[in-house]
Amino acid sequence: MKAEETCEQIINSLLREGFKFEVSKKDLEKAIMQHRGIDERTVQRWIKALTTFEYLKQVSPNIYAFNPLKVPQVMQLLKDKPQTKLF
Repeated sequence: MKAEETCEQIINSLLREGFKFEVSKKDLEKAIMQHRGIDERTVQRWIKALTTFEYLKQVSPNIYAFNPLKVPQVMQLLKDKPQTKLF
């Protein structure tokens, strides 16, 4: 499986959970652990991959925002219903 496919799976699982604009680092780590395992180094590598491939942008030390250019379904989801998950 390619790295970008795994990144898309992680992003899609976050979107299904109700995150549509921003996600906390804790929730991001949980989503990564569901797909790739619970090793701390693995989680950090996938966070780096998500930011390197520009699926996410770090806006503060513990908050990441979705990139609407890389994740176009975010804009449609925000039009239909605002983000339901809070940090």
